[in-house]
Amino acid sequence: MYIHIPFCKSKCDFCFYVSVTGTSEEERFSYLNALEREISVRWSVYAGKQPVVNSLYIGGGTPSILSMKQWKALAMTLTRFWDLRAIPEFTVECNPSSTTQEKLGFFKEIGVNRLSFGVQNVDNSILTAMGREGTKDTLPGLLESTRSSGINNINCDILFGLPGEAAASVVQSVDALVELSVPHISVYPFTLQTMTGLFRRMVFKDALPLPAYLRIAHYQGAINRLLEWKYLRIHTAHFGISYNYECVQHRNYWDGGEILGFGVSAQSFVDGCYLRNTKDLNKYVKNNDNILSIPLSEKDQIRRWVFMGLTKKLRFHYEEMVDRFGLDSLAVIEEGLERMVQEGMILKKQNMAQLTDKGMDHSYLIPIRYFHFENQDYLRYALRIPVKKV
Repeated sequence: MYIHIPFCKSKCDFCFYVSVTGTSEEERFSYLNALEREISVRWSVYAGKQPVVNSLYIGGGTPSILSMKQWKALAMTLTRFWDLRAIPEFTVECNPSSTTQEKLGFFKEIGVNRLSFGVQNVDNSILTAMGREGTKDTLPGLLESTRSSGINNINCDILFGLPGEAAASVVQSVDALVELSVPHISVYPFTLQTMTGLFRRMVFKDALPLPAYLRIAHYQGAINRLLEWKYLRIHTAHFGISYNYECVQHRNYWDGGEILGFGVSAQSFVDGCYLRNTKDLNKYVKNNDNILSIPLSEKDQIRRWVFMGLTKKLRFHYEEMVDRFGLDSLAVIEEGLERMVQEGMILKKQNMAQLTDKGMDHSYLIPIRYFHFENQDYLRYALRIPVKKV
């Protein structure tokens, strides 16, 4: 399950997620009430199937920005439906600047056993230029407090390729997290998205992007540095000191498992159907009846499963696909896989297909060049791939 908290102290210039700033206490409580309403209605539909909840992930936005009073209200809602302590993995996304010792203690009390901190970069000047507070000086104490609260499963996100970034800061950011013994590190390449502050600044020449080749070089440099430190590449962008720190939420998603998303803009995948809540916060609070529904045919579900396996897990096993979809599933992807082999995108082995280095660098091409989805809306709305309407 995923729950979206859309509130932030400030909007980072590079952020394209649904988030808002400057909200009042009353507005936040109104959202939490709407969230409770949605969970009550939608969970009642699925509860009869007795689904196993293997992961709860509260993301945003900035969930840690909620006050203690708001967190207690949210926890009361969640415990109406689930025994939070019985969920194997319970993650909360946090901004270091809004994570207090009191909140850490409360998280541990309600069953949170994994925290994900949005560090992004240890160069404070780069973050300040993006409208975000620097965390280099506060991060060591925060990680110490997190561990003292009893939460040891920690992830830190770092984002590479931002304007003004130098190659040296890539190494500095990776080394800083490694030296702080962060067990799971997520490395993301910066991609410029429309409808962001940075895009508008670039249009008006107020900011200059790094050239594409430098963005790629910085991203690859971060990966190489983590491998030098003997971190394991668990998934495409995720590294850990051992496979024990693999994120269950990610694994479930990339294995083609079902997801229930609650909150504004939240996405779900249930019974072969992709669902997305409205992105309009006001509409969501008033009545979340604007849900985008995209059913996938069995063939598209096969293509989705293979695409997820290749792009996120770097490989997929034939036996797993046959067990899930039957022998006929091989025919659905055979032509696309052969083209990928010919163009050096994958290596076919006896029992699996695995991305090559070229495939990793160009994995975004897979759903539009090699696997032709019957439902183009899935590409457009779920994968955010621009496709022409016929």
